[in-house]
Amino acid sequence: IVNSPDRWMEDANNSESATDDDGGKNNNISEEKKKRIQSLSNFQLLALKHAMSFKNVDRIVYSTCSVHDEENEVVVRKALAEANNNSETSGVAQEGNEWELV
Repeated sequence: IVNSPDRWMEDANNSESATDDDGGKNNNISEEKKKRIQSLSNFQLLALKHAMSFKNVDRIVYSTCSVHDEENEVVVRKALAEANNNSETSGVAQEGNEWELV
């Protein structure tokens, strides 16, 4: 367990908000937390892209316990864009073999 429920309550009581990809809520989040979220997001993107690199994989389930868009939708969006763009430019993927969100 990375964060105990006590930690969640502490965070909620401090009313810190995450930033979203469109520049939404970012009012009270500390620079240290932003760096940590970005670091986790980078790791998650790397792990997801690694899973997508196996040619026999048909489906991947990506799930986090995070409420931050940077660790959820943004990671998935970036991974899909990069994987599909790389397959087009490298010629590895055949038509119809692109990754898609289901």
